[in-house]
Amino acid sequence: MNKKIIAIAIASAMAAPAAMADITVSGSFYGEILSQNEQAAKYPEAAGDSVLTFADGGNNQLNFTAKSGNVYGKMGLNVGPESAAANSTFNPTYRDFFLGYDLGNGASLQFGTMNGANKNLEKDAYIATFLQTRGTAAESTTSGKYGSGGYVANVIQYKGKVGGGTLIAQYNPNDKVNDAFNDDEGHVGVSFATKTGGVDWYVGYNNGKGSDASATDDSNIKLGARMKFGTIKANLDYTSADNGTTDWSSISIGATMDMGNGMSANINYGMQDTG
Repeated sequence: MNKKIIAIAIASAMAAPAAMADITVSGSFYGEILSQNEQAAKYPEAAGDSVLTFADGGNNQLNFTAKSGNVYGKMGLNVGPESAAANSTFNPTYRDFFLGYDLGNGASLQFGTMNGANKNLEKDAYIATFLQTRGTAAESTTSGKYGSGGYVANVIQYKGKVGGGTLIAQYNPNDKVNDAFNDDEGHVGVSFATKTGGVDWYVGYNNGKGSDASATDDSNIKLGARMKFGTIKANLDYTSADNGTTDWSSISIGATMDMGNGMSANINYGMQDTG
């Protein structure tokens, strides 16, 4: 009898860690065959020659998510060839890494490294492909990760439903920390996206690295709207950025037509003023 009780206790102790959280593994793998001229190619083979290459589309990732009750977390990794040197061994790099608490009714609190409040507010249908607008004249050049280009470190985030829309507010409370993972001291970001009538619109602002980590005050602003006309969804997007020395501003106008069976056609035009 005692042996059975001990065996049951040991089995329960061994099973407990696995039962504490539900672990999910997910990912995406993406590649593209590109023909580009020498100016556009990332690694031109010869000056003036066009380049035909198989490229890492930038959307190769491996994600680990965990949930236990209202508590959840995520660790994302870049796993494509571009995450390491050419012909290198497997060398994943961090994407987002955070812990969170589900407050219910669509609200949550998170802490860690995650998407900035302004990331992809424009809902770019081709983000993480070579057709994306980020990194082009359609988005302010200096925005980087404070626009749609990456992840902001060590922020506390509140996300919730407000007035029929989604509010995101972020703050990095770190101060005078000499650490590569604390490059965003004093960062503040806020965005709001909603729908009014048949128009989806958004507005967002952040102060970049924050005045605590930079000698200058940065600012990044996004605003825009999308509206559907039959099978066509049109968009108008504006971004601006200021790094204390130069101002950047961009306007992007585009349309995406649904062709059915998962296919679509898109045209987009971007203009940038570097002040």
